[in-house]
Amino acid sequence: MAYATLAELKAFVSIPTADTADDTALQLALDASTTQVEGFCDRVFTADSVAVTRWYEVSDTGQVEVDPISTTTGLVVATDDNGDGTAETTWTLNTDYRLEPINAALATPVEPWTRLVALGTKWFPRLRYRPGVSVTAKFGWPAGTVPQAVKLATLIQASRLFKRKDAPFGVAGSVEFGSEMRLLNELDRDAQNLLRPFRRNWWVA
Repeated sequence: MAYATLAELKAFVSIPTADTADDTALQLALDASTTQVEGFCDRVFTADSVAVTRWYEVSDTGQVEVDPISTTTGLVVATDDNGDGTAETTWTLNTDYRLEPINAALATPVEPWTRLVALGTKWFPRLRYRPGVSVTAKFGWPAGTVPQAVKLATLIQASRLFKRKDAPFGVAGSVEFGSEMRLLNELDRDAQNLLRPFRRNWWVA
């Protein structure tokens, strides 16, 4: 599913809603730009349909940064306490750990959780050369809550791809009138800047 709608892209490139001549090409550009956004960020901005398990290395025994978690349904946090590669200790939400941002579920729109914080006397195990925390969850963003920066990056890149048909040699505009623009074969630089905070953490196993 594209991270912006056809109507949003048409407004972005100043095409009247009633003008449907380029709808197919516009939708293709949206779908392609969504794929590019996901490739750049190494993540998707929709919620997993089923829970999957990911491992995380621990640098701070009091908290662990994790991929965005869309819901507590199906959420299981466990730790490898002896470094044998098996998560033998299951933690209890709101007793052993809490999810942050604390008010993520109350935000408008709803935000995902991105951090586990140990509570009481519990500590996350910091193992040498091995991830210590296992998280089974439906990762991603809750339905209908794609970050605005991601949507804008998708629109920027989609408009770029759509205009590429008018620049077969990768150059749009006019040198004579100082409006030359080279459409490089990469994600738009402004789109990259918008997406950089959302790139998947390298320490995820």
